[in-house]
Amino acid sequence: MPEKGSYLYGVVASKEAADLGEVGLDGLKVYSVLYKNIAAIVHNCEAKAYSSDDKEVVGKWIVSHQGVVDKAWEKFGVIAPVAFDTVIKGGEKTLKSWLEENYDTLVSELTRFVGKAEYGMQIFWDVKKISEEIIGQDEELLELQKLIKASSAGIAYLHKKKMEQILKTRLEEKSFNFFKSAYDTIKEMTNDIVIEKLKPATDGLQMLMNISCLVSKKKAKRLGELLDEINKAGYPVRFTGPWPPYSFVGKKGKLEAGS
Repeated sequence: MPEKGSYLYGVVASKEAADLGEVGLDGLKVYSVLYKNIAAIVHNCEAKAYSSDDKEVVGKWIVSHQGVVDKAWEKFGVIAPVAFDTVIKGGEKTLKSWLEENYDTLVSELTRFVGKAEYGMQIFWDVKKISEEIIGQDEELLELQKLIKASSAGIAYLHKKKMEQILKTRLEEKSFNFFKSAYDTIKEMTNDIVIEKLKPATDGLQMLMNISCLVSKKKAKRLGELLDEINKAGYPVRFTGPWPPYSFVGKKGKLEAGS
């Protein structure tokens, strides 16, 4: 017989068992397993990873996973979600042992997430446009620009390389100062921040900031207004959410689930 497993969507604050219906991966029944005042949201499965060479199938699984997390979040008001394809080996007894072992950490996480949600923020700039603005306000760069036009090809090339290097330094300084200023301002409105990797430039726009923020519902509106101000200042913004706090689970404590 295949080894039993529990596919875990997340952990919620609850004292009563719940049946969320046949909404899990491949239409499986999703329900809660209680331990004290918390509950794991799961469906029964074999103790093995969900894997497929068919990207469409995997895509549907991921969408189903997100759908269950969203439904549980809405129903219980707070959730510590886990990543797609988290399977705890063993039956319900093993699952309860995992809840017991991680109880203090899970309660701490759920308490921290009450009344809060995750928001994603990406801020961009038009490098060509910003470069033109920098050159237009920098005497050294303006002088080099004149020398390039007035010099022979060989000398102009040297001036051009020097100008490129200075401009690169100016852009790096401006980028750093912008990030620091924006980060410090955003930090005042959030409970926690995770700095994500910058993504490659697209449509002539270079990403300056890519962060995930844990934000209380009371401050979300003001944060959106701040980002509108940044957008109007010439720095395009992508603001997404609210999401369950995926990026913040386990950030302030060790939380592991066998998979």
